[in-house]
Amino acid sequence: MVGKNLKALREERGVTQQQLADAIDVRVPYISAIERGVRRASVEQVAVFAELLNCSTDDIILGKDRVSA
Repeated sequence: MVGKNLKALREERGVTQQQLADAIDVRVPYISAIERGVRRASVEQVAVFAELLNCSTDDIILGKDRVSA
């Protein structure tokens, strides 16, 4: 779920996988693996992604269209 949300937010904001990779000092295949659900992003990485994508960590973890409890 995190990967799907990350990809949607990234594409919506016009950010490339390379930009995300550069932000956490990894290679593009690592970002691709996160987006495909093959790898998991750490809490620290999600925080960096949220800052770069100008969204909350909840948007990445739960999805921006989540239902409020």
